[in-house]
Amino acid sequence: TTVSLETTNSLLDLLCYYGDQEPSADYHFQPSEKSEELEEAIEKNNEKSKKRTGHQFRVTWRYVTHHRAPVQALNLYTELLNNRLHADIHTFNSLIEATAVMNEKFEEKWNNMLELLKQIVAQKLKPNLQTFNTILKCLRRFYAFGKLPALQTLREMKAIGIEPSLATYHYIIQLFYHYDSPSKGSSLVIYDIMNELTGKKFSPQDPDDDMFFQSAMRACSSLRDLELAYQVHGLLNTGDNRKFIGPDVFLPHSQTLIDLLQALDVANRLEMIPQIWKDSKEYGHTFRNDLKEEILMLMARDKHPAELQVAFADCAADIKSTFESQDARQTAPDWPANALNYIAVLFLRAGRTQEAWKMLGLFRKHNKIPRNELLNEFMDSAKASNSPAQAIEIVKLASAFSLPTCEGLTRRVMADFAISQEQKEALGNLTASTSDSSSDSDSDISEGK
Repeated sequence: TTVSLETTNSLLDLLCYYGDQEPSADYHFQPSEKSEELEEAIEKNNEKSKKRTGHQFRVTWRYVTHHRAPVQALNLYTELLNNRLHADIHTFNSLIEATAVMNEKFEEKWNNMLELLKQIVAQKLKPNLQTFNTILKCLRRFYAFGKLPALQTLREMKAIGIEPSLATYHYIIQLFYHYDSPSKGSSLVIYDIMNELTGKKFSPQDPDDDMFFQSAMRACSSLRDLELAYQVHGLLNTGDNRKFIGPDVFLPHSQTLIDLLQALDVANRLEMIPQIWKDSKEYGHTFRNDLKEEILMLMARDKHPAELQVAFADCAADIKSTFESQDARQTAPDWPANALNYIAVLFLRAGRTQEAWKMLGLFRKHNKIPRNELLNEFMDSAKASNSPAQAIEIVKLASAFSLPTCEGLTRRVMADFAISQEQKEALGNLTASTSDSSSDSDSDISEGK
């Protein structure tokens, strides 16, 4: 039985959209990667109709441009012209995008885009919003070269009566405001944009419309302009514009949480830290060491009231469990030295002495050097509990790492504790061995010179 042209075209539509996979049940469908089998299926489907129709050209064209095959897209366009067929405006939009990924200089790419626009006019087609947004989307990757063409494109679309969408301005902001280096020469563009948009209500016109408010706020942050940020916020609250702040679920980056922690530090609101850590776990940042170290550092930097120290110690214990979980997943686990120091200090200050002493074992296990401040806090704890045995253990640890503070710790033990003659001799031996190690190290350095 001969398959009808309508069925053939419908099959081609499905192949080019879903690829060679079954349609995904997930809401956020991701098209499959380009595959040789899929290309073969599309080609066979086209061959069965003996001669490609305009529809088949256009659908296949969009497939190859979607998969970044610009040369193949241009060949298809040539074949379409040779068959005296015409492209629609959606096909031209795809070809503009394909032209932008060609391995050419920015100026050549721009000239190719202009040539395509001339062909749109020659075929008596009218460019639409997506045509201009596609151009701007491509120009944002042209860096400094793209700025003048972008402004020309914006003026042209307004001249022919096409109202820009939020995505239009999103692309321009991305081009003119790089996150780390907003230039003075480009700083007026967003002010012009906001003066034009203030008070307007928008409806969805482009898939990237929801990116505008994010990029606008980033530009405000880069410019350090609070008044402008409030202007952007005012636009967001105009009509139903807040629908564009998607996605529905916002998961902050770990650096955003670090910035929040630093702001809490400035505002002297460190009691919020345990809640920030709890939220961080919900956001999937359990194994972000930079975030965990920032939290631990802020909690351990100063002494606090007893109730807050207990809360901080609970938080530190939870963070400690994540490092232990990380150990189990890694073949060569490694604890950061800072984290070990901070957690031990927090346990000591909260009266969780046994857990703090267990932390010292981790220093030996992971070959990390404890800080002098930590060893002194352990010595204070040993003095508070009147435990010379614990104090001597601190000296032993300092001696094992050949730390210069070993001699000072020994003097503290002699002065603050009632120790036996045997313990005094043991301390003397530890101090002597540490001195010998230091001398050997100095000799090695001298010989090296």
